[in-house]
Amino acid sequence: MKLETIYRYPDRTDIFLTAYLLGPVDRCGFSGARPALLICPGGGFAECSNREEEPIAMHFAAQGYQVFVLQYSLGDRAAFPAPVCDAAWAMQVIRREAKRFCVDPHKVAVMGFSAGGYVAAALSVFAKDPSVCPEAAVGDVRPDAAVLCYPVLTARHGLAHEGSIRLLLGETADTPQRCAFLSLENHIPPSMPPVFLWHTADDKSVDVQNSLLFASALAQSGARFDLHVFETGHHGLADCSLRTCDKPHPYPAHWLTLAQEWLGQQWASRGC
Repeated sequence: MKLETIYRYPDRTDIFLTAYLLGPVDRCGFSGARPALLICPGGGFAECSNREEEPIAMHFAAQGYQVFVLQYSLGDRAAFPAPVCDAAWAMQVIRREAKRFCVDPHKVAVMGFSAGGYVAAALSVFAKDPSVCPEAAVGDVRPDAAVLCYPVLTARHGLAHEGSIRLLLGETADTPQRCAFLSLENHIPPSMPPVFLWHTADDKSVDVQNSLLFASALAQSGARFDLHVFETGHHGLADCSLRTCDKPHPYPAHWLTLAQEWLGQQWASRGC
């Protein structure tokens, strides 16, 4: 495996991609282009959690994916839409360099955890809207599938993850109109890619209603989705193993196999 770091700006080191790249030919003689996965870790827009970086990247690399982990805009630079534009840039890089990365440009999924789930979902929602995502005007930044893991998705009072929404608001006022705009369930487009969501019902940090509201909006719009709600498990489970948790969580750990199989179905349905 080869590791490569790609920076977005020549004079800044805070926004970058870490690529986990498999060789063009593996031990079984595989020599075709591989599916790709762009990972957006969580961290409440204050940090990017390392438990949702390399452990997840290595799992999907072992399944034959070329994996890219995004460090996006955080803190006082996290005001919407900056992190989403970072993800759009990452999609541009992956598709523009698809041949060099040995990536199939028609099989590029995005995966986001917690606040990173907001980034991944917003990229999926606004990928065709240059007024929100200027990168959409100069290249295809729409993911072919989205996997959202205990995601922050709504700014509705009483359901929102307040710390994440506060940083997304930046210096703008916390008005009902602005919160409605930041609530992604209000913006499902006709071009929405298929979505896999998972959450735990007793998540004390990001209310499960974030996923349920979004799934309801997907259903109403006719978008394709899978929704999995596990009965119990704290926020930030990542791969649910001792690598990322204080103890194993074997039941919600099924999300990894479910997501992997679901992605396989998406690629098969594309007929390419």
